[in-house]
Amino acid sequence: MLKIDMENDEIKYNDYKNNMVDRNYYNKIITKMLIYNKIRIITNIMICFIVFADFNTMFINIFIYGLIIKLINLIFIKPTIIYNFDEINEEKYFIIKQIILNLNKSDKVWVTSDNNIGRSNLERFYIKIKKTRNFIRSNKDIYFINFFEKKIFIMPDRIIYIDKNKKKSILYEDLELELYKLKVVENDIEYKDTVYVKNNYNEKKNYYGRISLKNVDFNLYISNYLNLFEICILTEKYKFITNKKIVEDINNEIFFKPNEFKNNTKENNKNKNVYNALKEEQNNIEKKKINDYKIPTLDIIKEQSSFNVKQFIKEMKKSKETFIPIGSEEGKIYYEKISEIKNFLIAGTTMSGKSTYLQTIISSIILTRTPEEVALFLFTNTLDLCEYNGIPHLICDVCSKIEILETYLRNISKEISNRVEMLTKYEKRSAIKYNEKIESELKMKDIIIIIDTQSDTLLSELVKRYIEYITIYGPRVNIYTIMATNLTLLKENQTFTRYYFPARLCFRVTTKEISKSVVGECGAETLSPGMGYYISNFSTIPSLITVPFISENDTTRIIEYWKNS
Repeated sequence: MLKIDMENDEIKYNDYKNNMVDRNYYNKIITKMLIYNKIRIITNIMICFIVFADFNTMFINIFIYGLIIKLINLIFIKPTIIYNFDEINEEKYFIIKQIILNLNKSDKVWVTSDNNIGRSNLERFYIKIKKTRNFIRSNKDIYFINFFEKKIFIMPDRIIYIDKNKKKSILYEDLELELYKLKVVENDIEYKDTVYVKNNYNEKKNYYGRISLKNVDFNLYISNYLNLFEICILTEKYKFITNKKIVEDINNEIFFKPNEFKNNTKENNKNKNVYNALKEEQNNIEKKKINDYKIPTLDIIKEQSSFNVKQFIKEMKKSKETFIPIGSEEGKIYYEKISEIKNFLIAGTTMSGKSTYLQTIISSIILTRTPEEVALFLFTNTLDLCEYNGIPHLICDVCSKIEILETYLRNISKEISNRVEMLTKYEKRSAIKYNEKIESELKMKDIIIIIDTQSDTLLSELVKRYIEYITIYGPRVNIYTIMATNLTLLKENQTFTRYYFPARLCFRVTTKEISKSVVGECGAETLSPGMGYYISNFSTIPSLITVPFISENDTTRIIEYWKNS
């Protein structure tokens, strides 16, 4: 319960999920904050009179009075807020701090109170969001923004906005946010982390990020719009924890549709046409009846494979979940539930066995799961996966263009948001729990994103941000990522690689450093083709395994079966 000590101006939060601080009381807190700050400034000036002490005893008296008043102000006037968070509310507080850190990552952050983004002479002021203890005493960090006569306090549970006689106290759960990617014509101005493009008129346009608080006259601009993606992720997480809609369409339609000072009609129409085509294609797939599909019989496997495919199929038929064949160690075959390994990273050089193993994974999935149970999205910048075009498991034809990949990943990100909303509606914490209680036509089937790329350096920054988002929030709603690459995604960030890809398989790689970044140990640089080091969240030491494979002819027969079904 929310406890308020009116005498000491002390607020103790144990759970503020369903509680609101009385508006009049919080106005009292704000008033005392402003009074305290004014007295603090005056007393600081009075204390400075000590430099004139040699000229007149009056200045000594002013100095002494200043010290006394400052002490009284500090003890009796300065308001205090003490937060005692439980585990969930502590996580909320951590998210707010991470958002602030992401804002300060940008080379430039500026603020404006002007809601008209189309103004050519938009007035803005550079800021740095800093911790403050000048206005209020607290056991948690409080951040402060000051511009014009406006003051914004970023508290652990709310924003306090002060503008002349206007005072607002808004819980984060009640904030209405919009996040934009902007193109701004700004000649002869460059920042370290801003993306620049030139339009048809040879005008240089800068990509900025804009955060608009709709119920507060307050807007932030950042020079690196890509930082908005991290903020999107964090805000979505906050939304999920609170089970409340605090953001209006944050994921895609606003953030990834450029709002420009000058419209580039040609570019907008191109993006719109691509989006509409993909949407129509997706609708056609959804209309297709797939209830009659049956997985192939064992007779389809005719050739000897590196593992007992038929036994694998028999075991997987009994299960209601999707399994991934991992490999064999000392004659023992290992399989993993994709719901348990969540996301799977496969690293290896050319001719190390990486692409062959990836095809084995795909073939194993369509051998054991129907299109009603699993949907696949395949991307490759080679031709290795194109033979799967036409099978009913695919969301769309195999994708090979980065621009199309961005669009589809955007739609998959939106699907994550939609599924989270469904979980919230039915009060379930995961898709597995949801599927146990929901009728079959409303179940959340597995969506597996498979990306095969020669190098993660060939992927755009936007694609990498999408992958980050999907790997974080996808597994909870049965959306998983399998990525095969010559390098590791964000290899310089080992924490990301290991945390968001719990299961990792490393074939032969070029350097010890890459081997260590993938599985935590050196040695993969000396492996023979078809061999790999495997590690997951169930093991602490990587295992040396022989990866399974299904023969090319058997793979072709499996594909033809589904194309003709």
